[in-house]
Amino acid sequence: NTGYSSTTTTGKAPIFANALTANTSSGSVNLTSGGLTVDSYDSSVGLYNSTTNAGYAAVVAGSSVTIANGAQVKGYVATPPNSSGNVVLTYGSTAKLQGSTTSSSVNVDATRQSTSPNQVLADISAPSGAGTSLNEPSGTVHLGTAGGSVTTYYATLGGSSGWAGWYNLSSGTLQVDGPVILVIPGNLYINGSGSIVIKSGGSLQIYFSGSAYIYYNGIDNQTKLPKNLAIIGTSSYTGNGVYVWTPTKFYGAIYAPKDDVILYGYSSISEFFGSVVGNMVTVYPYSSGSLPFHYDVSLRDAVF
Repeated sequence: NTGYSSTTTTGKAPIFANALTANTSSGSVNLTSGGLTVDSYDSSVGLYNSTTNAGYAAVVAGSSVTIANGAQVKGYVATPPNSSGNVVLTYGSTAKLQGSTTSSSVNVDATRQSTSPNQVLADISAPSGAGTSLNEPSGTVHLGTAGGSVTTYYATLGGSSGWAGWYNLSSGTLQVDGPVILVIPGNLYINGSGSIVIKSGGSLQIYFSGSAYIYYNGIDNQTKLPKNLAIIGTSSYTGNGVYVWTPTKFYGAIYAPKDDVILYGYSSISEFFGSVVGNMVTVYPYSSGSLPFHYDVSLRDAVF
């Protein structure tokens, strides 16, 4: 199965059912060059181990999937059928689409291709109501309490940076100690020496209505559990973007079905763990080197 779809009008359906998902009406997923690997694991069992691949990592798109020379998907590819009734997949001569039972002599396994790309694409609204205003920090600001209830913060845009419409985290650290929701009624920019650190007792949901640039120190999810970081785009406008370019190993789930999502390999140690849903999804490695993306299958059962 390459995803889940709801068969009733009630109940829950996972929004992180696949590794990389582009808008299932028109979007594309592009694995741009060699060294890119997409596989899967189950964080509820333990940390990622390449020898215990969970066997499921689907790349799903509404228009097409491209796997460049040297890139590899250990799982499935799904798109709507083309005029010939086939999956819309472009791949280089040394690209691989394989499963655990695929013969080593077969680079692109036809049995790992589906013309039924199932993915829930629901509009999600940011929480509203009472909360604490959060300015742009200059030092370390502690958010939430370990073992406590969820605390909601509403970002003050512009602030000391003067960037109207932006929450500009260019210096200082937001340290997440407990369960936290951060609502940004505009754009997020993490750059310079700014960072977000999620400690062992913390979890963070970020809701933003514009674009998100997660650069440099970025978001350090020290729990190493992707479910403890959800980045959710709430805009109805197609044209914003989510850009992740950080040397820190990134553990998190990105759900921004109206935004183009671009993952960059910042350094030779760059690595992504979790799941991504975007309008268009593109993955670039660092200097054409390796860039692994590990889908966490436990996100299918995560409740945010």
